[in-house]
Amino acid sequence: MKHIELVGLMIAGLVAGCAAPNSMPVGASAPVPLEAQAANPTTVASGVPVGQERVDGVYRGTSSMNGNRCGSPGAANMTVRDRTVFRAFGPTTQLSAKVQPDGSFATQSGRTTMSGTIRNGHVELDAGNEYCRMHQTLDRI
Repeated sequence: MKHIELVGLMIAGLVAGCAAPNSMPVGASAPVPLEAQAANPTTVASGVPVGQERVDGVYRGTSSMNGNRCGSPGAANMTVRDRTVFRAFGPTTQLSAKVQPDGSFATQSGRTTMSGTIRNGHVELDAGNEYCRMHQTLDRI
């Protein structure tokens, strides 16, 4: 009989807006343990939420090439505007790719591909086709 009374009191308390012991309000989410936060970070090193890091700007660095129809390796520049990477590849191919919340980007134009990451003002980019492969390491200026 006491069990039925206790259940009745708990139901009455829930209806009245009270929560049972060790329960959470309806619609609330449990706190995320520190171990889970470390395994799945929601901020980049600067403390800015992932996907909101400032990536727009001009980047400069170096380029290495591999292929029989490549230009000369050396200095490289790249622009990111409206979270979109813009990069020329050769005299006629213009590539653009939207930067995803995790900092990655990728695109393809014909047989030419471009992919990479932007994190904490640093870019690692690979682009190429069957004639030339390019790798760039750039930093925002």
